Amino acid sequence: MTATTCSGSTFSVTPTDGINGIVPAGTTYTWTAPTGTGITGGLSNSTGSLNIFDNLTNTTSTVKTATYTVTPTSGICAGASFTLVVTVNPVAVINAMTGAGCSGASFSISPTDGINGIVPSGTLYSWAAPTVTGGMTGGVTGTNASYINGTLINPTNTVQSATYIVTPITTSCGNGSSFTVVVSINPTATITPMTTTVCGGGAFGLTPVNITNGLIPAGTTYTWVAKNNIVPQGIAGVTTQMTGQSVFNPTLYNLTLNPIDISFTVTPKSPAPSYCPGSSFTITVTVNPTPQIPNNQFTSSNLATATCSGTSFSINPIGVPSNTTYTWTVPTLMSGSGVSGISVGNSSPSVSITALLTNSFSYNAIVQ
Repeated sequence: MTATTCSGSTFSVTPTDGINGIVPAGTTYTWTAPTGTGITGGLSNSTGSLNIFDNLTNTTSTVKTATYTVTPTSGICAGASFTLVVTVNPVAVINAMTGAGCSGASFSISPTDGINGIVPSGTLYSWAAPTVTGGMTGGVTGTNASYINGTLINPTNTVQSATYIVTPITTSCGNGSSFTVVVSINPTATITPMTTTVCGGGAFGLTPVNITNGLIPAGTTYTWVAKNNIVPQGIAGVTTQMTGQSVFNPTLYNLTLNPIDISFTVTPKSPAPSYCPGSSFTITVTVNPTPQIPNNQFTSSNLATATCSGTSFSINPIGVPSNTTYTWTVPTLMSGSGVSGISVGNSSPSVSITALLTNSFSYNAIVQ
C-alpha cells in the first residue's frame, strides 16, 4: 500500500476489503518504526490499532518516503505482513530574515534552501502590509509571490525599518509556518535646486544642509557635471566630472569682465553601507570676475601717473570689472624727499585711486 502526507501532519490509513485485499471486519494492525532517510518522528505500534497512523517530519526540501512493515490481525489469527510506503511532502520552514533597501527603490528577498531554512522548490509567499517606523509609506500586501518584495518611502534622513509577517506556500502542502522579514530602508537624499555666488579663482565649498535644502543623510557625497555638458564661454576650471566629494567645491575662473552663470547637475549618494543614489538636482553658480591688475610699472601707462605738487590725482585702471573698488595702504617714497601727504592711506572702498601730494623741493619724487 501507499499513502501521501505532509511533513508534520498526522496520516491515517485503513485498508479496505476487496480493494487492498482480504480485510476481515475488526482487523487490527501493528507495525515497526519506518525506514527511510530525511524523515524523523516515525514510531512503532505493538498494541494494535484499527488503522495505521503516524506523524512524520520531512527534514529536507524534497519529497521523501517512509516504509512501514505492517502485520494485520483478525481475532486470534495473524495475517501476512505487508509494506506501507508513505510519501512525505516537504513543508516550508523558514527562519526569521533581514534585508535592506533604499527609499523609493524596489527591494526583493528570496529565502534560500539550507541557508534560511527548509525552502521547497516553487515555494510562494504571501504577506500583510508591514509595520513600519519613521512614518514610512508604500507598504502593501503580497499574495502568492515568488519572492518577498516592496517599495517603501523613508521620509527621514536616518535608517527606518519595516517588519513583514510572511506565510510560505507550497503546492503540495499549502501554508507553512509564518516567519518575519525585517527590512532596513536606508534614506536617500532629496535636495532642492540651489544657487551660490563666488569670485573667480577663489576656492569655495557648498554643502547642502538637511531640512534647509531638503532631505540629506549624514555623510552624503556628491558627483557633478556641467548641466547638459554646457560650459558658458568665459568660464574655465570645469572638469569633465567630479565624483564622490563630500562638498560641492569646483574652482571656477571667470575670464571676462562680467558675472557669468554656470549650472551643474549634481547627484547625491548616501554613505556606506547602503550607497543609495538620490535624485539629481541643479546648482547654479554665479561666477564674478576678479580684478587682475599688475604691479605699478613705469612702462605701463595705465598704472603709472604723474601729478603736480598740491594737485589731486585720480587713477582708474582700465580692463577691470565694472564697479571695481580699491583700498590702499600708506604709499612708500621711492626717491626724492620733502613729499607730504604720503602718510595717508585709504581703508574704505573707492571707485578710483586718489590722493593729494605736495613736493616742497625742486626735483621730482616717486611714490608707490
